[in-house]
Amino acid sequence: MKFKPKPKEIFTGAVLLLPAAIIAVALLLILRLMGLESNILLLVVAVLFGSWAVICGYYFPSKQFLQGGLVVLMVGVLVTLVQIVISIGSEPEEAAVIAAPEPELHIPESNSNYFDQKLEMAKRGSLDAVLFVADAYRRGSREYAVEQDLTEAAWWYERAANRRSALAQNALGEMTRRGAGVPQNHREAIDLFEKAAAQGYLQAQMNLAHAYAYGEGTFPNPVQAHMWYSIVESRMESQEAENIKFKGDPVASIAQLERTMRDHQILDSQRRMTNCVRSGFKRCD
Repeated sequence: MKFKPKPKEIFTGAVLLLPAAIIAVALLLILRLMGLESNILLLVVAVLFGSWAVICGYYFPSKQFLQGGLVVLMVGVLVTLVQIVISIGSEPEEAAVIAAPEPELHIPESNSNYFDQKLEMAKRGSLDAVLFVADAYRRGSREYAVEQDLTEAAWWYERAANRRSALAQNALGEMTRRGAGVPQNHREAIDLFEKAAAQGYLQAQMNLAHAYAYGEGTFPNPVQAHMWYSIVESRMESQEAENIKFKGDPVASIAQLERTMRDHQILDSQRRMTNCVRSGFKRCD
């Protein structure tokens, strides 16, 4: 004999599943803002929604609850596995990233205690020395017998970032984005890039474009990504960045974005770019 749920039972089931759906959507948005990948989000939502359905089916004798919950779980896991397999073979190209300009330092070769002197100066509060020490720990240096220590580098970069050093804010943002020396946090990385970009730091502006293009720490926003790429391109053409080396080409990134953008989005990006540049990179939303 086939199971035929009563109308009252169907209504009760819908009411019971509604809170799970609301919680699942809220959790989806929260985790997405935290920068988690879409396949992880889908799995979390599937487990939450499916588990709720299974629990309801246990306490309320309805085969549809049990069967529906198990189907949601299996479909969520299956789609997640498919996404992982696809993503392995089709990782998006890294957006063009601007290499951080190296501070000009005249290092006397005969001074074997140069790093120790810089470290003492950094402890006394010299910003240039703090940046030097942070960079030395980040890269490691045989010349000064400094072993790479990303945790120590992040600590020194944070001290400089708190003093509004755009170079330090960007460097700390890159480390935070990768989870190098500090816990990985895409949202915090964007905050650091925004602070450095507002001071006109070119690499931070490029990193912001990358974050908006690929949805790292935020929802994908092609208009904002297009705006920041365009700003970088414009500054390169005006020779503002003549002493900075680029690993990629922002022009190519713009072309890639425009393949999927509508005309009104490109016009919106151009309007935002004009307002952003005129405001000295302070009003760029």
